[in-house]
Amino acid sequence: MLLIVAFILFLLTLFLYLFLSLYSKYAVLSILWLVKFLGGFESKTVKPSNSNQTFSYMERGHRSKDRNTVVFIHGFTATKESFADVSKYLSTKYHIVSLDLPGHGMTSGDTPDDVGIAYFVEEVKKFLDDIGLGDTKIHLIGESMGGHIVGYFAAMYPNSIASVTMVCPHGIYFNELEEPKEEFLRTGKHYLVPEDYAGVKNMMLYLSHKQMFVPAFVLKGMLELRMERNNFYKKLLNNLLLPPNDRLLENSMKQIISPSMLMWGKLDNVLDVSCVDVIKKNVPNLKKCVLLENTGHVLTYETPKEVATSLDQLINSL
Repeated sequence: MLLIVAFILFLLTLFLYLFLSLYSKYAVLSILWLVKFLGGFESKTVKPSNSNQTFSYMERGHRSKDRNTVVFIHGFTATKESFADVSKYLSTKYHIVSLDLPGHGMTSGDTPDDVGIAYFVEEVKKFLDDIGLGDTKIHLIGESMGGHIVGYFAAMYPNSIASVTMVCPHGIYFNELEEPKEEFLRTGKHYLVPEDYAGVKNMMLYLSHKQMFVPAFVLKGMLELRMERNNFYKKLLNNLLLPPNDRLLENSMKQIISPSMLMWGKLDNVLDVSCVDVIKKNVPNLKKCVLLENTGHVLTYETPKEVATSLDQLINSL
């Protein structure tokens, strides 16, 4: 009997190994679905009448007069699920929305050749209007490129913002940007747009200081999904490295009049923590600045509890 059970377990293990090896992309998509399900999120889509985008988003809770709405904006090449870990530490008293930006995740639709921060801001505004949040003051939080987007959104649409949280935002100049920028413009190669398995592993080393075990099938699945949109990612990265997108946040900081918070990892290898000083000097209503020790670029991955706690404190202080 024990031999039969052992043989069955062996076959199941072999089947699982083969499935994960041969269908890595679908395994990753299944994990993302599970993350949403366990987090209490509903998967939804919407196509605003004034946009050619069909937005994929996830939502937890419902809007009401006595409930704060938190809207998450992910970073470059990321997806709406990026904030799932943060959401685990946020009370169910919040109404939470997280969307896939155009060109990312499951959102579909053509994007212009000059796709960049201003385009994303306008598309996010159309999305919010269409799902009934156009007249609601929201707590907007974004990471990396998403941090740039939410900062510029707050500058353009201050009446829509209850608070804005920028996590390691792109859009501030620092000298170390030049070398990878010039290499990408010359060769089309950049660690943020990997094209093979080794490149994905290298990207993870840049993004996170706290290295966590990521199974090989997950990395392989990530690569398969990324390669489907690789041409778009390269077009977008090219635009982000050049004016006006490279310093749009820096040039609009004084217009961010809503209550604001800034978070940064002190060991960020992608966007230098020195940018904090520039933002602190120029954002007029910066309520809170959180610098995290032993933390890299992707705070939602490395320190989700700290992000959630800081966001909760900001909202409750208003």
